Amino acid sequence: MAGSPSTIKESLILYRRLRELLSARKKVIISGYALSNEAGAPHFYDMQKGVWSRNESALRPFDSEMGRVQVLNWFQWRARLITRCKGSPSYRALKGCQASLKAPHVSQCVDGLAKEAGICELHEIYGNVFALRCFQCHELIPAEKPMREALGYSQCCPACRYPLLPNVDMFGCKGNAEVLASARQLIKEADVVIKVGTDDDLEPFSDAARQSRQARVTVQAGGVLLTLGETSELLESNAIREIQKHAAGSDCAAVDSMLPYERMLSLLGGVLEFSS
Repeated sequence: MAGSPSTIKESLILYRRLRELLSARKKVIISGYALSNEAGAPHFYDMQKGVWSRNESALRPFDSEMGRVQVLNWFQWRARLITRCKGSPSYRALKGCQASLKAPHVSQCVDGLAKEAGICELHEIYGNVFALRCFQCHELIPAEKPMREALGYSQCCPACRYPLLPNVDMFGCKGNAEVLASARQLIKEADVVIKVGTDDDLEPFSDAARQSRQARVTVQAGGVLLTLGETSELLESNAIREIQKHAAGSDCAAVDSMLPYERMLSLLGGVLEFSS
């Protein structure tokens, strides 16, 4: 391994600590929009990409037919964009990491990419743009086909005939409260919370969760931040790569060409396989 003896020793200590955390019996993975952004789906509030206007008062899907059509048009555009992101290597890496860690998954995203990647025990706390919901009687139509096929301006709820909208929490209307409650319970009971590109201003990071003393593993583009109580230490991706290369007795050059989060998740998934 390259580096000074002190640096190598510190990296090995952090790697073993990371391995211990990932070996915890109860853990949960939470992913956010940084991962979807890497997959090619820009954040809802990315003004540079023209994704959403912060003037949400101009869109009133529950007040008029015109407002509903405007919102449907926007979500159909968004769904076509997301469809082009399917097969994302970043989400494939997330699936592999989850399989290695054997942990339930909470997604802050509504793009459906985690579901499409085949991630198990998935909790989409803000909904899924490819599913439909009646915001009158709360009837849910699962995401079984592309939204551009499922959505039509005349499509109504089969139960109450109220116009359907994408199953996404928006404009103060929340249709996924049970999923959120389940995700919060998972976090409450977890010994370790693994965060991947999350937005800590969004659920499930309530005030109580932010004040939690749980151990946290925060996956960043260039490394992993290990947080125990008030102490946080960064284990850089190159250090993880070198330790795994040494443990495996072979080169890990394949990860060098990966996208940042794809690379980190691939390395993280190998932590339990390669001991230091």
